[in-house]
Amino acid sequence: MSIKSWIIVCVNALLIPTILLLSLLFYKEFKSSLDERVLLQLTSIKRLKRIQIEDWLKRSSKSFQEGKIKFENEEILTLPEVQLLIGDKIEDGIYDITGQRGKRRLQIFFLKKESENTFRVAIEGEEKIDRILQERSGMGQTGESYIVGEDFRLRTKSRFMPETPPYDIECKTETATLAMAKQMGHSIIKDYRGEEVYSAFHTIRVSHLNWVILSEIDTEEALLPLAALKRKLIIILLGAFLVAFILSFFLAKFMTKPVIQMQHYLNEMAGGNYQFSLSNRIYGKEIEMMYDALNQMLIKIRSTIDFSKEVGNMNLEAEYKLIGKNDTLGKSLLAMQHRLQTAQKAENTKQKDLKVAIVAGQERERHRLSKDLHDGLGPMLTRLKLIIQAQDLAKEKKSELNIIIDETVSEVRRMTFNLMPQSLLDFGVVKALQNLVAKLKPV
Repeated sequence: MSIKSWIIVCVNALLIPTILLLSLLFYKEFKSSLDERVLLQLTSIKRLKRIQIEDWLKRSSKSFQEGKIKFENEEILTLPEVQLLIGDKIEDGIYDITGQRGKRRLQIFFLKKESENTFRVAIEGEEKIDRILQERSGMGQTGESYIVGEDFRLRTKSRFMPETPPYDIECKTETATLAMAKQMGHSIIKDYRGEEVYSAFHTIRVSHLNWVILSEIDTEEALLPLAALKRKLIIILLGAFLVAFILSFFLAKFMTKPVIQMQHYLNEMAGGNYQFSLSNRIYGKEIEMMYDALNQMLIKIRSTIDFSKEVGNMNLEAEYKLIGKNDTLGKSLLAMQHRLQTAQKAENTKQKDLKVAIVAGQERERHRLSKDLHDGLGPMLTRLKLIIQAQDLAKEKKSELNIIIDETVSEVRRMTFNLMPQSLLDFGVVKALQNLVAKLKPV
């Protein structure tokens, strides 16, 4: 894989997980804040409704006990009738008799003892409490508040099952169980419908009532802002990934450009071309240092090449300065130059000796020829002249022959002198040159 690909992969491998992690942390933090806000809002609603219900129950009970207000459905019951409704333990106060007398909706039983065997009672339904619970402010489309009795059955209307009698709906949820155990708080649970909800819970204990009030809202509705945020985050993430990829691509291109350019220079050098100039653009301190090093190497290689050319042209006096202690090529060239200088000196000496030997041989040969002509051919011609003199020939013929022989002797003497002047042997080069000049002068 190329360096550009590695840079793109590495940059995206760092950026993408970082972006994902930050987005996930932000998403979780937002969800946590949203959960907390919704639960706190439900807690506030639940508290307000609980206080209103408890206040109404307490005021109604006090008014009934004091007889200040006469309930519409007041009546007098005997002891057996009361025992049938609430059991043997009979005290003044408020009781929950939902489910008694075949009633499947809330029945609040107010009781005051009038005599040993008679009791004044009043039964209130769910209307007044429902008015408090059905207040929808801050509850959205799926929010509801309701009351659960100690038998884990609803006492007030279900918003989602308005036609079903509350007493027929069982609500043994996690928060209802916790509230019955005298705990309070909020949580995310499955409600009586099996839907996931935010739930705030608290007990209502007034007189002989043992109820639980719950305020809940579906998580799907409450998390609508989170869903919107999720969609936005996905769009932002896709945009961030695209931007990260584009940035990593241009960054990789910017970072690899000097490397690719350097590769081009190295290819040129590998092909034997060292006559080029490096780019003057600066890509960063480290890249600049690399280019400076390459430029220095190029300059030193050029000097080495120039020196090798001089050595190749047998300019053995050319100078060369080693690049460094590890300049093996330079050392080899200097060693070659030294060997060539030694060989040249030996060759010059050999050529000089050869020339001297040739000249000496020529001189010996000239001396031999001169001697042969002087000592051999000269006497023979003289003898021939004497023989001709002794012959009985016509005087004219003898004179002609003598002339030819004299000319031949003169020519032999001239040739002998040219080959080896006697003055050169007797008096040296200077005298011989003077004689030569004198002979060459016109008469």
